[in-house]
Amino acid sequence: ARTIEMLRHLQNVGMAMSIAINASAKTACTPGLAAMLSERMQRAELPSRLLKIELTEDIKAADSSRLAAALA
Repeated sequence: ARTIEMLRHLQNVGMAMSIAINASAKTACTPGLAAMLSERMQRAELPSRLLKIELTEDIKAADSSRLAAALA
């Protein structure tokens, strides 16, 4: 939530830029995460392209399908 608030502040002062947040593969696979982040970005009237998610670890090939589905 603080990251989205910071993005909103930056946009308000004319400095729209993307910010990356770190997440483990386990966190990134949390059901509904993508939808929740998208909703929060919409409520803040920000384009979702401004919020990036960086994985903090390597994931196994078998888990990559699960991760892709969770973030779709």
